[in-house]
Amino acid sequence: MGKVIPNSPVVADLQAVCDLTSEVLGVHRPLRLLVTTSLHGRACYRTHTIRIPQWAIDEGELFTTYYIVHEVAHIATKSKHDQRFREAEERGLAAWGITLTRKQRGVYCEALTGLGMRWTERSAEVVERPA
Repeated sequence: MGKVIPNSPVVADLQAVCDLTSEVLGVHRPLRLLVTTSLHGRACYRTHTIRIPQWAIDEGELFTTYYIVHEVAHIATKSKHDQRFREAEERGLAAWGITLTRKQRGVYCEALTGLGMRWTERSAEVVERPA
């Protein structure tokens, strides 16, 4: 599962994204966000904890926001990757002004656009930074 990175300097900013997304998706219990060394994120309904891998943060602000919204959507819907989950995820992303292009057969993203940036699996670029 990877180790928790204690006192990660980005946790406060990421927690704010988590809190606002939780509000949009109707999660009524505070969520705890942890940064880890793991390969995958995780949303635990029982403990209301979200784990975000450091590599996802290293992908930049747009991808990190997507990753947090993805994990919050799991808790909001208490489901895996069904239609209800995908709708919640898209609602959460829309609140941040982010649009998602999904991979052809799956739930994961192929491309993201928003926050003045575009992200794909091959590259991340600033399109036009908001003023």
